[in-house]
Amino acid sequence: MKGETKSQIKITKKTEDKLLGLIPKFVYYSDYGNLDSEIYLPHVIENFERTDLGEKERAKSRSLKVLFEFVKLSPDDILRLEKKKVKPKQQLPLIIRIRR
Repeated sequence: MKGETKSQIKITKKTEDKLLGLIPKFVYYSDYGNLDSEIYLPHVIENFERTDLGEKERAKSRSLKVLFEFVKLSPDDILRLEKKKVKPKQQLPLIIRIRR
């Protein structure tokens, strides 16, 4: 209406921080086709340290590093937890399925 000014919402730093904390976080992959639907953790751990990987394996390793950092887990920690849970004679390779 004529002569009225629109009121602006003022957001404090505390409110802004709270709102930002509620926004879900995600990792965007422009080509997540380089990730397999299953990963074998011992190979993932080995590949993180290797320097002789081909381009496809390097891309996969980089993507998995980002994914593990994002969820604040390491493949070593997951593997150690699995080894604790299973008796040595029963131990099977740990495979993680990735849903798309």
